[in-house]
Amino acid sequence: MKVARLSLAAFAAIVVSAQASASTPPVTESAAVRAAIGQAQTSAAPSSGGGAQPAELVDFDYHRFFERAFRLGIPTQRIAYELTVGADGKPTDCALSRDYRYAATDRQMCRQIMRVARFNPARDAEGKAVASTYNGEVMMVNVITYDR
Repeated sequence: MKVARLSLAAFAAIVVSAQASASTPPVTESAAVRAAIGQAQTSAAPSSGGGAQPAELVDFDYHRFFERAFRLGIPTQRIAYELTVGADGKPTDCALSRDYRYAATDRQMCRQIMRVARFNPARDAEGKAVASTYNGEVMMVNVITYDR
């Protein structure tokens, strides 16, 4: 039997389906993330009309994200993040729920999350696009494969 090795293809992701905070209506799960499991929260900027809609995650390129995480040596763990989503639906800022050993790892993980996440912008009661926040979580799992 040969030595065990980690396979990039063996990384698995579980991203939680979006769920709105108590102050906003539920977020619908898009086709791009329908296979994902978990929980996330979004919140739109407060409005006086009560008809605000939070940002909707419409795409998350798992392969690109995990390929980069694999190169950074991120082990099996949950990565919780908060994205600021601009009125144009593009992430503008990111914060991780915990610090990693190296600040460069934090920056790289946030950069990668911002690259692979796409949103429909949040809307206020008048239907105008507004900035919002999106809280999500990704679970990374390393699986060891064996050469025979």
